[in-house]
Amino acid sequence: MQDAICNHQQQDFAEAEKAKYEAYEESRRHRRVERVAHEAVCKDEVHELKLVELKGRVRGIIDQTEGTAAKLKLVDVLSRLGVAYRFEPEIELLLHAMSVGLEDVQWELDGDLLHTALLFRLLRQHRLQVS
Repeated sequence: MQDAICNHQQQDFAEAEKAKYEAYEESRRHRRVERVAHEAVCKDEVHELKLVELKGRVRGIIDQTEGTAAKLKLVDVLSRLGVAYRFEPEIELLLHAMSVGLEDVQWELDGDLLHTALLFRLLRQHRLQVS
């Protein structure tokens, strides 16, 4: 009888130890998840700051670009890279100015078929009327 009580106490002790271990492991996992989440948030903040910096630099490049052909190439490259949506207002303004002064732009391109075709494609992609 006493052996049965002793075995029962040992089982209770073993179960209690197992429960403590599981609780410890769970809290350890929880701390690890919290640490990983915190690191992800910190990385997101760093990426956000880097994004703002890079957008500012690209806006500077857009503003400093001289010549119609160079501006068209820049808009095309931004589109092909898949980042044009981040600079939509600047691109719209640039293309709208080109569409308003289309005769001057065509004169500047002076029969350059590649850039003339690029101009018309970009204007049509941005829903500006050209013919």
